[in-house]
Amino acid sequence: MNVFNYILIIIGIIILFFSIYRHTSQEVVVEKSGEITTTSRFTFNKKVIPFILISIFLILLGILLRLSTPENYMLIYNSISRSYYLYRGGIGLYIPYINEINIYDARMKVFPDEKKSWTIWSSSSDGIQVGLEMKVWFSVDSSNIVKLHKMLGPKNYKNFIEPELKSITKSELSKYSAIDIWTTAKQKLAEELKLSLNHKFKYYGIVINSVSIEEVKINPEFLKTIEEIAISKQKSEKLKYELQAEELEAQKKKIQAQSKAQEIEIIAKALSQNPKYIDYLYVDKISDKVQVIISDKPNIINFNERK
Repeated sequence: MNVFNYILIIIGIIILFFSIYRHTSQEVVVEKSGEITTTSRFTFNKKVIPFILISIFLILLGILLRLSTPENYMLIYNSISRSYYLYRGGIGLYIPYINEINIYDARMKVFPDEKKSWTIWSSSSDGIQVGLEMKVWFSVDSSNIVKLHKMLGPKNYKNFIEPELKSITKSELSKYSAIDIWTTAKQKLAEELKLSLNHKFKYYGIVINSVSIEEVKINPEFLKTIEEIAISKQKSEKLKYELQAEELEAQKKKIQAQSKAQEIEIIAKALSQNPKYIDYLYVDKISDKVQVIISDKPNIINFNERK
């Protein structure tokens, strides 16, 4: 029963007592020992009958009626037909020994809840104790709610989440090193936990909508070690970059040297075929503005023809 049921029962009881007091008692005058006094006397009055019937009707409604909002699933079991009927919201009539009515929340819920923090401690792959402060959002699978009801029931299924969550989290956590969880693997671990939990809970009619690792907790001494490892890794990456830069520079110089050697080889071949080629190279390096050159060499070169 919910608040609505209790309100109907309370209203019915109030109407019953008020009508009895109002219509079945009256003040009468009594003379006793020469004194006249007034007293209340119970006398049945037909006017009270409608009120009694109304109060009984309201009390019965409060006991037998089941009201479900659209935020809930109403699961009704009929013992005569041995069948289950599922409704999203609505009104159901509970008949003892015939109907069994259970209400399941259709909304997404969070475990443990919005205000509490819940931490699971377990060992990482390198034997370090790691704490994961987590929140898990889950909901009821409407297509499998009958199985959920048969196996766990509306009051126990939430309690089933905690032990399974601990077991699966410890198993998944053992696949990662403490450094990876602290630095880069937190989101990946949360996604794998969601997959593993859904694989486990789908058999019971529970859907894991989301897993969030709010905080990773590790021993402070180990955090210092992680920082030292991170600094060492940064230095190693820097040294690796410098070595790569030096290697690229060496390759560049090697290519330049090879290019120069090929150029010299071509010039040497040209000189062997034409000794005057050296004069051409000399003149080619001179600015176009130079028109006259004095030399003790017997060679005569026409600058205008070079143009």
